[in-house]
Amino acid sequence: MFVPKNIRKRGYFFRSGDWDTNFNPLVNVMRTDHRYQFYQQHIFENVRLDDTDAFRYHMRRLEQGRPRRGFETEELIRIGLQRHVKLFRDIERAGKLLPGSEVDGQRRNEIGCVLGRDGRLMKLANGNNRFAIALLLEIDTIPIQIDFVHVNYIPTILDYPGKIPCRKINNFLDDILSPQI
Repeated sequence: MFVPKNIRKRGYFFRSGDWDTNFNPLVNVMRTDHRYQFYQQHIFENVRLDDTDAFRYHMRRLEQGRPRRGFETEELIRIGLQRHVKLFRDIERAGKLLPGSEVDGQRRNEIGCVLGRDGRLMKLANGNNRFAIALLLEIDTIPIQIDFVHVNYIPTILDYPGKIPCRKINNFLDDILSPQI
């Protein structure tokens, strides 16, 4: 499930609100996300780079005057998409997905997730290329980063072993991060 970007602006690990009630199931995102579709089309279906939905998506944004950073010209769109192909091939060769911080030292490249009030794991908008590649390559273990948790899930967390709240939170995170997505 994907969570809208605007709810990530606050700087708290536990957040209230109804942000977890309006989510897009992951299966829908995989059908419509231009990154997932790009790898599917270009790598698995051998569609020429310029004929992919992703290329058209970035060209449309460019023509509308709202290009994504790094995709400000037609040449940069090609370079960016070729960079994504290289990322795909690197992950394919390695046969596993490393945390983003181990790849380029940038925490911002982690596959961000959040937990809703019922403990449902939802995907944020960061790490989408790596996440799409992991899904397409059927990689067993996908490293993620929990960015925040709904406040209504606190009672469940407090049921975890530990005498102090920080220990309970750490035990909880250790537990939920050990299974695979």
